[in-house]
Amino acid sequence: MPDRPDVLILMTDQLNPYCLGYAGDPIVQTPHIDSLATEGVVFNAAYTVCPVCMPARASFISGLYPHNHLHWRNYTDRTFPEDLAVMFRDIRDAGYFTAKIGKCHFFNPGWGEDFEAYADYYQAIGFEYTEETTGPYMTPFHKSNYTRHLKKLGLLDAYQKDLADRFEQGQYIVRPSPLPPDEHNDAFIGRRAVEFIENAPEDRPVCLFVSFPGPHPPLDAPGKYATMYDPADVQLPPNATEISKKGETTNLDGLRQMRANYYGKIKLIDHWIGQIIQAMHNRGTWDNTLSFFLADHGEHLGAHGNLGKGRFFEESARIPFLIRWPNQISAGHQTDAL
Repeated sequence: MPDRPDVLILMTDQLNPYCLGYAGDPIVQTPHIDSLATEGVVFNAAYTVCPVCMPARASFISGLYPHNHLHWRNYTDRTFPEDLAVMFRDIRDAGYFTAKIGKCHFFNPGWGEDFEAYADYYQAIGFEYTEETTGPYMTPFHKSNYTRHLKKLGLLDAYQKDLADRFEQGQYIVRPSPLPPDEHNDAFIGRRAVEFIENAPEDRPVCLFVSFPGPHPPLDAPGKYATMYDPADVQLPPNATEISKKGETTNLDGLRQMRANYYGKIKLIDHWIGQIIQAMHNRGTWDNTLSFFLADHGEHLGAHGNLGKGRFFEESARIPFLIRWPNQISAGHQTDAL
């Protein structure tokens, strides 16, 4: 194996920074994410540059603020400019085998387009291996290896119908996914990441960017993850208030139900992070891997009477951010530096 460290970047989508074990949540169980915290550095004052998916991710890959890169919103028909997407190109040019798996959201394909048609773009921005998926609500409108996988299993129609119903009824309807846990989109991403690591080049260091679509709504924790947390046990933050929109009210019990399902989605992601870590152990490089765990932005989950993102409250604008690098970064360290 090369002497230089492997690099592992684990990104989640719309993860409330308080909803993790190491962050003090008394209910949700995140042992594998917590291990990254205890073995590395916890940044208690990490903030997204924009509490909206695509602008935040464009800043992530470019190092620019939204007012510089001009990706202001989630819906655009243009790819992020190749000349600005320097991050992974620089890493590849430094000799790393670069790969990305999951929802990267640097652009929106056209209606019915296949992510495989953008292979040249991914190469241009620095990736030697790509497996792109969308967030759940865009799944019916684009093609990917994930949609082909569900179609092969005979699950795609039921999944798309469930998403369409949720789109009409509201993103925060609490209902288990029609998919079994191992076929949920977060599980698919985790499994594909493990498979990549098992077959990754051994003569070059690897930089793997794994981007989970969850725990972003819909609130569709699958199977056992939908009932793993009892809403009655959920402790809402003091700033949570009932929410009234379009004539409908979500009371505090409703917020507890939402949060219990959200916890289930986080637990599913944590499970697959554990599988990814084990794959890195098996590769023989885990003790020389520079690892990052973060989110593109947060989620209110009822705080300040809000659901979703887009506002500059702590729950939406602050993100979890961990860095682990054995023998290079002190373990168990916390910092309040911005």
